[in-house]
Amino acid sequence: MSSPLPSAALLDLPDERHPLTPNVDSPPPSLLPPSKAVPTTFGSSISAWWKHNSEKEMAHAEERLLRRLPSFIPSDLTPDPTPTPSNPHPLVARVLSTSIDPHLEPSSASSSLAPSPASSSLKVHHHGLLKHKQASPRHLHGVGFYTAGAGGTKASGGKSVNVLLHGYGAALGFFFMNLQTFGEASSLGGRRAFALDWLGMGLSSRPSPKAFDPPSGVKNESVEDRVSRAENFFIDSLEEWRKAGGYDTMTLLGHSLGGYLSVAYALKYPERVDKLILISPAGVPLNPEPAPVSAAQQELKPRTEIASSSAADSTPSKEVQKEGPKPGSRPRLRQFAAWAWEQGWSPFGILRGLGPFAPRVVGLYSTRRFEGLTEEEVRDVHSYIYSTSMAKGSGEYCISSILAPGAVARLPMAARMDNVKVPTRFIYGDKDWMDPKGGMEACRRMKLNGNKDVKTIVVPKAGHHIYLDNPTRMNELLMEELKEVRA
Repeated sequence: MSSPLPSAALLDLPDERHPLTPNVDSPPPSLLPPSKAVPTTFGSSISAWWKHNSEKEMAHAEERLLRRLPSFIPSDLTPDPTPTPSNPHPLVARVLSTSIDPHLEPSSASSSLAPSPASSSLKVHHHGLLKHKQASPRHLHGVGFYTAGAGGTKASGGKSVNVLLHGYGAALGFFFMNLQTFGEASSLGGRRAFALDWLGMGLSSRPSPKAFDPPSGVKNESVEDRVSRAENFFIDSLEEWRKAGGYDTMTLLGHSLGGYLSVAYALKYPERVDKLILISPAGVPLNPEPAPVSAAQQELKPRTEIASSSAADSTPSKEVQKEGPKPGSRPRLRQFAAWAWEQGWSPFGILRGLGPFAPRVVGLYSTRRFEGLTEEEVRDVHSYIYSTSMAKGSGEYCISSILAPGAVARLPMAARMDNVKVPTRFIYGDKDWMDPKGGMEACRRMKLNGNKDVKTIVVPKAGHHIYLDNPTRMNELLMEELKEVRA
């Protein structure tokens, strides 16, 4: 692997949105509007598209999901619950925003407005309806869990925490059926717990996707450098979050791309990770064939030129079109998809380019993929998926740097995890499109290098979204893996 990307490299990129701060004019939590019906006609799709306000709707959609948690307190003006003899350490969940960048955006008028180091500490607030700050540092959005009362995890302030991380293009609200158990299991293990939105996704800051482009003047970038740059975009921001909170070690729980990035973090900062729980992780199996030539080597169009929400910006230039897919043995559609992937196209960019058709497309996915949920849950999940998908493109443009066409890792984790020494769990669904053989191979290789505390678990009646397909078994696993830590 190449040398780590300097932290300063991220500071040159303009942040496309600001941290979220409470709006004093926001309605009380009791007036949170319900989610709208899933569009089933073109007319309702147009209406949903026309009225959509991505940032406000995303905050509302997240809160609807979080209100299902008995421990969730939507307002920072509401004090912690009072301990009782029957419940001396009540669990509390609150929305938080953590600054990970003390520098202001380049557009800020005065450097004298830069926050003091103290402003990088954890900040908790109710997000409700939101407004922008004029000058804001980068931040990671999340939900934090702690137990109140004397002897609770809030008072003890332990230096080891559990962190739950979502997958590609998703956000923390996808875990709404598991978050309560995640918090409870963590508290039984004597730890605070956090579910975070990755940088560039969910309600965290969304920097320019230029972070994933090759350095200026570099035409033949190595696969290692390309992958390293994309990984560092995420894992260095997680490291800044850890520093801001003053935590020493973390148990990382990551789904899909979040699992891949959790391993990448453990490889770069091994002393900061005490356990890995990888839920249907992406990018683990060894490649069946050599990785394709990198996009930089093909002198592809920079991703920033296509990182727009309009259909026009999702169309490559005439020069690139001339270098489009050539006839070959593969079907043309598959060949075009591989070519578009190498161009850096984002599936969410394509979705945004659909304009008024987008709500209907997301609705079809939501109702069919999560048909096991109640009607109200499907509405709320649909609202959340649509809001996160329509937000300004940022972290989503990492995908072609990390994975080759066909979703095979350019640098598979099974070949990189040999020297991981912490307890590691691979969890797959029995109908998962992620291959559990990748986890089994990684476990075999780690055992050969002395790490015996590794295993692969297959969850019945579950696909890739194990936590929604079989939340009961997923919650049992969370309790089994987290409640005995006591550190």
